[in-house]
Amino acid sequence: MKKIIFIVITVLIFANAQAQFEKGSKWVAGSASFSASNNERNQNPPATDYKNNRFSIGFRPSLNKFISDKVMHSLFLGFAYSGYKETNISGYVFKSYGNTTQFGFGKTFLNPLLGKIYSTIATNFFGEYYYSKQENISNNGTNVNTTVSNNYSANANLGLGLMYRASDRFAITTTLNNFLYARVVSNNQTYNTTGNAETSNKGFGIDAGLGLAGFNLGNLQFGLMYRLKNK
Repeated sequence: MKKIIFIVITVLIFANAQAQFEKGSKWVAGSASFSASNNERNQNPPATDYKNNRFSIGFRPSLNKFISDKVMHSLFLGFAYSGYKETNISGYVFKSYGNTTQFGFGKTFLNPLLGKIYSTIATNFFGEYYYSKQENISNNGTNVNTTVSNNYSANANLGLGLMYRASDRFAITTTLNNFLYARVVSNNQTYNTTGNAETSNKGFGIDAGLGLAGFNLGNLQFGLMYRLKNK
């Protein structure tokens, strides 16, 4: 029994030694998020009086460098798309879509858990541009009104996750984005209503909170890292 315990401990120590990230090593990475949902409500089956469809997808490539075996610096770009459509029994339609672009840098702290598995805490600071368009369409196909938004923001967030050192060259990551977040945002909107002149609105705001509120799979990001060869 003592021999078995000794062997297990030796294997775990060896695994941890093999899993260490080397100071100065450079990695390229790509992460993605995805969510989709379809809902409908039946007041008197089989008639459907309400239904909606929601879809979102995002990608974030990055360049990364370990400044120690447990701290990584990152430079990243982010791209995301989201779409939503809602229809009621009378034929009234509301639909919207949005595009997001990000650019920023981050710092990730790694804590060894077991073998090749690490827990991670990631802090990110980034600028963001968000474009969206919303349309309300009547049951005869007439566009009732349209809202277009162009928003710019400065953001900071904290994410929690796990990292698995799959091999010498590859690592797999998963991160819960926006566990905590704060942002300063400039809102710019234009409104077009049928039969009326176009109006616009500009605003400025500060927002902060806990990202678990209204949690959905879009907050969960999966990624793959590849270590570049040393020169």
